[in-house]
Amino acid sequence: LASPAHNVRFHGFQQFKKRGTAAMPEVMQLLNHSNRWIAARAIWLLPHLGEEGIAELRKVPQSHAGKDYRCRAVALRSALRFDKHGLGWSMIEQLQNDPSAHVRRIILTHLRDFSYEKKKGILLNLALAGPLEDRTYVEAVGLAADGCEDQLWADYSSHRKISGPKDWNRAARQLVWRLHGDSMIEDMVGCMLMPEVPVAHRKELVASLAMNRTHPAYEGMKRVYLE
Repeated sequence: LASPAHNVRFHGFQQFKKRGTAAMPEVMQLLNHSNRWIAARAIWLLPHLGEEGIAELRKVPQSHAGKDYRCRAVALRSALRFDKHGLGWSMIEQLQNDPSAHVRRIILTHLRDFSYEKKKGILLNLALAGPLEDRTYVEAVGLAADGCEDQLWADYSSHRKISGPKDWNRAARQLVWRLHGDSMIEDMVGCMLMPEVPVAHRKELVASLAMNRTHPAYEGMKRVYLE
């Protein structure tokens, strides 16, 4: 498992997997390896080693809190890839407040596969946590909200007490830029026509509105053009 050769590592992985729980003592030694890449390979293997391995995987977020975020990221990915007995979802719940934006982005990109009712609380929490100024993060929020953009915006606005574009800060504008749902069109147009909004931000909203192919978006763009 510590080999630099992919085929040798794969063979080692399969041999450990066949042994199941019996392999735990050796895998536990690898978990504490000074090389974080080798330790990460052991984390990836854990859920395939039976109940003991799954129990050890669940401990990784806490045992690596404040340490290298990549170990928590690989534990999350491993749980999501294995995903039996609700392991993936329980790891999402466990890591939703992780200080690493990278870990939270992984959660977001996997949330798109769940219904809005199931993921609403976590998705809203992650959208509020930000950083929405980071384009990779706001893109992850957009992927998570695929098909439920208007619902997320309604909940986000309610939580932030946003009643119109005058209440938008930079984070809200970035979120609208990525979601560009029908329910946002009127406020997007209103924001574009506000002279106090920087030109660069208004240009971003024009580009966002152009990505919405509905008739209301066309009417909104026409209004921006005429005014």
